[in-house]
Amino acid sequence: MIRRLGSRTTILHLNDNDTFTDQHKIPMTGCIDWEDVFNALEEVNYIGIYNMELNLKHFGEELLIEHAAFAIRVMKNMLEKLP
Repeated sequence: MIRRLGSRTTILHLNDNDTFTDQHKIPMTGCIDWEDVFNALEEVNYIGIYNMELNLKHFGEELLIEHAAFAIRVMKNMLEKLP
């Protein structure tokens, strides 16, 4: 879809899933091929906004802060690999 939309894409709501339901998991914790996603973004010269759209309750209410902190670390790591 990224390749088809090309430069018309201006914001991304990043999350992962198991391909069966829209779980809003932390990127790289589901089935999405993130290497292909970022290759496609590079091909279309994406310069837009990255936004994580997550359900932070996958591990329970008591781990919300830790889950959020881990999500931020994952996103920073992913963005550092961009050209």
